[in-house]
Amino acid sequence: RLPEMLHDEAGERVARVGVEPLVVGDVVVVGAAHRFAGARGSSPVKGYVRAFDVRTGKRLWTFHTITRKGEVGYETWLNGSAEVNGNTGVWSQMSADLELGLVYLPVEMPPADFFGGSRPGNTLFSESLVAVDIKTGKRKWHYQTIHHGLWDWDLSCAPILFDMNVNGRRIKALAQPTKHSFLF
Repeated sequence: RLPEMLHDEAGERVARVGVEPLVVGDVVVVGAAHRFAGARGSSPVKGYVRAFDVRTGKRLWTFHTITRKGEVGYETWLNGSAEVNGNTGVWSQMSADLELGLVYLPVEMPPADFFGGSRPGNTLFSESLVAVDIKTGKRKWHYQTIHHGLWDWDLSCAPILFDMNVNGRRIKALAQPTKHSFLF
């Protein structure tokens, strides 16, 4: 049983568990859900994604959806806004490809949904699809659908994994539906 409230490595409160965990082999991946922050609300509670060993319950890794100093994307949160903003969790279902060893994280936007003054910059990894290694949580690639979102167009469903034929060759593909009716 996972705790209702999780904490990061330093003991900082990070978020409530509110999404269905994803079990991939011997790893369970847990996203985070937050309350609606309102027009000008903010929340310092981070929406980090965590993975645990299904047998021991030991935390295997944490993916910082709001990057920390020294991590890829930190510079996209201007004026130190990564330090004071929160949410940016994964509240919708995730997908995984065991053969590739990847978990796909559809990340929400930070608060407040319709006011971005407290979070200048492109705010990576908000409103992004992020592929991470299932064993380590290391980012393999990402695609940000909206830079500095203001319209609450989170990625609200699981990425769809499928095989497609390109020039007679079968390749693995992914489609990400969005709230604003675009398919990436």
